[in-house]
Amino acid sequence: MSQNLTFKAVTIDEEGSKSNQTEIKFKEVSELREPEPAGDKSKGIYYQCFKGEWKQLPDISGLEAINSGLVKNISLEPKCFEHGFCLDFDGFINVPEDEVYTFYTESDDGSRLWIGDKLVADNDGIHGVKEKWGQIALKKGFHPVRIRYFEREGVSRFTVFYRIR
Repeated sequence: MSQNLTFKAVTIDEEGSKSNQTEIKFKEVSELREPEPAGDKSKGIYYQCFKGEWKQLPDISGLEAINSGLVKNISLEPKCFEHGFCLDFDGFINVPEDEVYTFYTESDDGSRLWIGDKLVADNDGIHGVKEKWGQIALKKGFHPVRIRYFEREGVSRFTVFYRIR
């Protein structure tokens, strides 16, 4: 059985003015996601670069990649254009222990992060630098990760990281 908890808070200054309400939701986790065999995918992260103008992350299934290869880290390093591109990363992450992990994407413009088939962080759309995060309970070992990022115009910024809890 799982239990959910919502914590809501406001601050009140000396004059009695209230801040906006902040809400944090907690969910008890009873099951950890099982690891999967990584095979050759443990040697790097496969990336593909696509050219186009989008207002949200594209469905890349019908698109032809302009560039592709293996990288050691997820970053803008394989960027193939200044603007109007999408990067898709597909690989495995090796988590060190059974735990709840928090995954973050910080991007300008949109990005999304999946562990297996679960969308963990959804930061899609055209926007300035914005951070989004999500949590997933994982068992120690390799887990498939997919990250997609697109840049329409302006500043290119893209960072992905995680922490335990």
